[in-house]
Amino acid sequence: MSIPFQYAASGGTLQPDDPSYIPRQADIDLYETLQRGEYCYVLNSRQVGKSSLIVRAARRLREENLKVAVLELTKLGSSEVNAEKWYRSLLDIVGRQWGKRTELVAFWNENKELDPLYRLMQALQHLVSSCSDIFIICLDEIDCVKPLPFSTDGFFAAIRSCFNDRTQQPDLQRLTFCLVGVVTPSELIQDARLTPFNIGRRIVLTDLTLQEMQPFAAGLLREPQVAAPLLQRIEYWTKGHPYLTQKLCQAVANDATVMNAAGVDRVCESLFLDSRSRDTENNLQHVRTMLLQGKSEEEQAAILDLYRQVRRTKRVKDDDTNPIINVLRLSGLVKVWENYLWVRNHIYFRVFDEAWITANLPDAEQQRQRAAQRRGFLRGLGMSAVVVAVMAGLTLWAVGAQREATRQEQIAIKQKNLALQAINTLTYDQIEKLLAEAPNARRSILAIFQSNIKTLEAIYALAPEDSKAQREKSVNL
Repeated sequence: MSIPFQYAASGGTLQPDDPSYIPRQADIDLYETLQRGEYCYVLNSRQVGKSSLIVRAARRLREENLKVAVLELTKLGSSEVNAEKWYRSLLDIVGRQWGKRTELVAFWNENKELDPLYRLMQALQHLVSSCSDIFIICLDEIDCVKPLPFSTDGFFAAIRSCFNDRTQQPDLQRLTFCLVGVVTPSELIQDARLTPFNIGRRIVLTDLTLQEMQPFAAGLLREPQVAAPLLQRIEYWTKGHPYLTQKLCQAVANDATVMNAAGVDRVCESLFLDSRSRDTENNLQHVRTMLLQGKSEEEQAAILDLYRQVRRTKRVKDDDTNPIINVLRLSGLVKVWENYLWVRNHIYFRVFDEAWITANLPDAEQQRQRAAQRRGFLRGLGMSAVVVAVMAGLTLWAVGAQREATRQEQIAIKQKNLALQAINTLTYDQIEKLLAEAPNARRSILAIFQSNIKTLEAIYALAPEDSKAQREKSVNL
């Protein structure tokens, strides 16, 4: 049996050599981008490994003698700090990590007449021009600048200006910035009079694939033939979300009675899906906060309506310029696959269900819907007596002719629904059991799916307006 290791089930930044850290394509992309001196940003939802990614890249770059400073901006203060102290603290941390604190502080103290932001940027540029080292600044948790009592638009504008000045000042090619946080590039500069933050390469941080998750099997404390299907079922629920995966793995490892997919389902239910867990799990709380907190009624209604469309597998295209889509993405609730939005994993799909959407619609939106229903009802009552009489007569005339047809139609509908129910049961119950118990049976299972689809196509052709048949067909596909 493989040597077990401790999962990072509590979240937080992992040490560069932590065995529970799983390298992804983003590790390669970030390292190579910074090594080339390119500006970049890692802007994604919480608890997906952003900070750990930065720490590992920084270690590799320092091993090549590059000067790398990683700043978690939450450490610089928030609501009570002024601009002078904030920029001075930033300079101090950068100087310490670069081993250049003396030079930077000396420049700061010698130019007290300058504005704090300008003094900071001039100190950095003066240092870069005075030596041949390569300097990198990684700013983590950049979303925490929002509550600062002074505007940071100028700070991000200055970083962009530093990038643009590379054409005039070649020394600045050796100074690179990387921005990390839960925010979109368009949110970094709020002042409409300033050019939006539009530089740098986006580093895409994807969830783990089942193949990438294989090292986690060592920590499940099971024989390989047992651990493999357990890990496969864990991936079914989390779809490789780093935090959710590690936490579910740890819970399964701690419960020696879990030996099959049903056991994983039970643990997942207790950990994330029951009413108590939904209210106490911090990752789920964060998703709710990102979606609902501080939003106007109109924004909240728009966010929930768009999410409802995504959840119902409507084809919602990704669009970086759409603020509502950006909220959904940064919350972590949805992911982008083949340029369309999808619910990120089965845990989120179950927790943030239709009942949750309805319960969180703003009162104004619910009242609007009820008012629209009342207006429609009153308009119906306002129909003239003549029209009512004519319709009543036509109805009586048609009842006899339609009675037989209706009976036959009802039989056909019942037969169709039974077929759909059978396919649904086979797909969701039997197929998943087969996958859990016999992973090697995938080829046979694929043939079952293909047969399902042919049957559904025939049903759908008879009633193309039937949303249930369409939905079942899309699920099988």
